[in-house]
Amino acid sequence: MSPETAFNSVHFGMLWSEAGWRSRVQAVVIDEAHCISTWGPEFRKDYSRIGDLCSRVPPGTSFLAVSATLHGQILQDVRRSLHYGSNVTVIKADTDCPNVRYEVQVTSGNINSCYEALEAFMDSKKTVVYFDSGDDLQNAYLHLLSRIRTSQPSLVQSNQIAKYYADLAPEIK
Repeated sequence: MSPETAFNSVHFGMLWSEAGWRSRVQAVVIDEAHCISTWGPEFRKDYSRIGDLCSRVPPGTSFLAVSATLHGQILQDVRRSLHYGSNVTVIKADTDCPNVRYEVQVTSGNINSCYEALEAFMDSKKTVVYFDSGDDLQNAYLHLLSRIRTSQPSLVQSNQIAKYYADLAPEIK
């Protein structure tokens, strides 16, 4: 759940007030913990409040913060915000992923140049493509489906291509 939900939701507010529910909380896990430092001070203030959850759960409840970009001052900000003492263990693992590539291709704005760029990734194992608009996403999705249906029909049948966007129903997400 988002920090805003944890602190501002009426439903979760009622749960946090129930001792029985709080006693069953086994752990609080903060994914992308660097956001506490990066977003918390101004952009999304509730990130700065995550450490307050410590006072709502039983003593000894695990409080885990993870991120691939938690270093230097950001790590210190997170430790301070989560009320971590000097006895908290920090585990640093190698986050180098040689099998992952980040690439940006700017197209000319012509939809055909966009399709050409997309088709270059059709042999890739996993690819995520971002669009500026839902219409562009839908058109590119339909284009790829038509290309895949003729060249690799098994991909379409096994749902290996999908579109994801903010307005999807929660059960689909």
